[in-house]
Amino acid sequence: MFCPVSDVFLPVIRSLKHFFVAASDAVNTVVKYLCIVLVGVLVVLVLVTVFFRYVLNMGIGWSDELSRYINIWVALFGASIAFKYGDHVGIEFFRSFLPDKALRLFKFVMRCFICVFLVISEYYFFNYFIKSRAVTPAMQIPYSWIQASLFVGFAIMLIHLISFIFTDLDDFLSGNFAVIRQRKIPVD
Repeated sequence: MFCPVSDVFLPVIRSLKHFFVAASDAVNTVVKYLCIVLVGVLVVLVLVTVFFRYVLNMGIGWSDELSRYINIWVALFGASIAFKYGDHVGIEFFRSFLPDKALRLFKFVMRCFICVFLVISEYYFFNYFIKSRAVTPAMQIPYSWIQASLFVGFAIMLIHLISFIFTDLDDFLSGNFAVIRQRKIPVD
């Protein structure tokens, strides 16, 4: 064992890790299917809009607005999927020069900072979401429903991040400092 305290905390950390990893995987599966559906709706909407505009010479006033809002939701959902698999841009300098223990510790500290950022952002997004009263021009839906994409996307990233943090804690307390230096590619 890495430290004597680990005998006390390791079972709790492991059960929390299993819970959050399962939650992260379940949420990620739902988000993947939502992305597929939303992209499908977006493609159909754009094709119908083009058909109406250029073949029938009739514009659909709300279609551009809806396309934009669907695109925003897809972008945030896609960002959460990329976050889950570690596909966001990273600083490779540290990965190539730090030893395994230092790299694991660095990743853990960075994840904690990101977690604090996401929690603070969620607080402000939620307050803004509650207070927002403006509506969109063409569809007359509240802007807060579009801006909720930030809240939902960051909440999903926070779930993934908490699962990463508990996995790191489990590894630290059990003395496992091995780092996978190649990017893992998910097989679903």
